Amino acid sequence: PVRGRTAVRTAPVAERPHLSVLLVQNRLTPGHNGFRPEAMDEDFEHLNAVTRQQIERLGGEPVATIGAVTLGLFRPCSAAADDGTRRGEEPAAALRAVRSAAAI
Repeated sequence: PVRGRTAVRTAPVAERPHLSVLLVQNRLTPGHNGFRPEAMDEDFEHLNAVTRQQIERLGGEPVATIGAVTLGLFRPCSAAADDGTRRGEEPAAALRAVRSAAAI
């Protein structure tokens, strides 16, 4: 025999916002554009700082930098952006800004 079941109430599920993720891997080549092997650590520090600044400048959040890779998150700035029509623009602009700022 099946006994009476009690309905289980669950908490409402929070809607998760859409995010855009940008991973930037910086590379330096010794001897190219004036980079010297003995200054590589310093050059990477500078390049990673520029990457984080450009992500922030364009509305993103630099979440982590591990070695030569920086992770940036971009949240939609409005309901219109949440539908995906503009969501990719900020990370793309950040990547172009990083490339432009890093050019020597």
